[in-house]
Order: sequence, then structure tokens, then C-alpha cells
Amino acid sequence: MSKVTWVLEDHIFTKAFHQEMLDCLRDQNIPYHIITVTDGAIEGKIPEIAGPVIFYGSLVGRQVCERYGWTPGVWNNPEYFSERKLIDAIGPLALNYDAQTVPFRDAVKTAKTMDWDPFFIKPNSDVKEFAGMIQTQEDFNEWYMKMMTIGYFHEGIEDRPVVISSPKILGKEWRLVVLEQKVIAYSIYRQFQKVIPKRDCPAEVIALAEQVVAGFNPAPVFVVDICETINGLRVVELNGFNSAGLYKCDVTAIIPAVTEFVERTWQ
Repeated sequence: MSKVTWVLEDHIFTKAFHQEMLDCLRDQNIPYHIITVTDGAIEGKIPEIAGPVIFYGSLVGRQVCERYGWTPGVWNNPEYFSERKLIDAIGPLALNYDAQTVPFRDAVKTAKTMDWDPFFIKPNSDVKEFAGMIQTQEDFNEWYMKMMTIGYFHEGIEDRPVVISSPKILGKEWRLVVLEQKVIAYSIYRQFQKVIPKRDCPAEVIALAEQVVAGFNPAPVFVVDICETINGLRVVELNGFNSAGLYKCDVTAIIPAVTEFVERTWQ
């Protein structure tokens, strides 16, 4: 079987993290290429790769891999990483269990109906047209109109589903990497709304992640975000692995494990 090749998109993550991944790939003797992508196409010479590929970079990864015939490429199909599907699957363990799924244009109207001011809003997929945020109804209206006016959003986004919910107070937040329903790496990534990455994770957080993914498993490899709330631990969201920031997760554990999985399962 051909060896697995990693393709890393340049200028997406920090230089230090990018270098950490490169050092691991070199130490493990795993082939790799570094690419720059513009408008879904690779700048300069296109790497010639015969075997399986793992892409790591921005959300254009699916488009890039499809364009050049790289498989498996990515595991970040937005159809699978839906906030609504997560809530339906795990119920009250979801942070935004009270969420409403509505067209983007109806966000404020629904927030008024639910008497949420401020309210939390995020896209209902892993595509990330905008970052999840807590806004007052007035501030959100102003931001929405501005973004629409300057053409920041793509055509038709006003009809795309978004998730809105009541705002929550969070303590620590962890990101865990899951491979074949097992946690293989973890990191605190935020504490009380401040980004303070640290390679630390209590056993109960790992146990919750594995409990959840035993019943909701949208891909062979992905990341799970879990947080502290006044009501205990809750699942924030699940996201595709290939474009997820890994903070202080141990890349020397992640890269060999994901590589071995692809070597074992790629057809």
C-alpha cells in the first residue's frame, strides 16, 4: 500500500504550531507537502501524490481535495456536523439544548419571541460563515445589516439555517480529538472567555466525550468541545478535524494515530 501523505495549508495556523506539526511528520518519516491555496486552487506546482492524503488547513480543504482527487482528504462534511443533529442526538447534554433553528434573516425576530436579549447565535454547520457570538438584538441587527451591505456574506445566506439560544456562562472549555470513538488528545483552550491553552483534561471530561460519541459519531476523526457550566459539564459542539485548531493537543499522538487509521482503512 502507498504511504499516507499529509498536505498542510500554509498561513492558516500559527508558525509555532505549523512547525510542531512539521517536526512530528519529519520525526515519524511521514511524507508531507505544504501548499498555499487561493480561490480553492493551489498556487504554483501541484504535488503529485499517488496514495491516500490527509489534508489539514482551512475550510476550503474539501474543495481542494475534490479538485485534485485526494482521498480521504477531509472528514468535515457540513451535513454531518450540524448543531441541530447534535442537540437531537444528545439532548440536555448539549450546551445549547434550548436552541431554535431558524433562517438567518429571522434571528432577531425569534430572539424577541423567546425573550432572549442578549442571545447566542452561530451557523448550523461546520462551514463557519461567521463565528458564534453573543449579541444584543440591537447590536446584532446593526452588524447583520452592515455585513449584508458590504457584501461580506455570500448570496442566499439570509435563508441558511442558524442556531440561536439563551446566553450561557462558561468556565473552562476543552477541545478533545476523537478517533474511532476514542479520545486520543486534549487541551484546555479557554478559561472564563480567555484563551489560555494548556495540555490538561479531567477524566470526567474525557468520559463525557466518549459517552457522547458512542451515540453520535459523525466521522472517523473529529473534535469535541466540552465546557463547565453552573449545571455541570456540557457539550459545546463537534467540528471536523481537518480545520480545527488543536491548541495544546499532543500532535505527536494525533498525527501517527490518524496516519495509521488511514493506512489501515483506506481503499
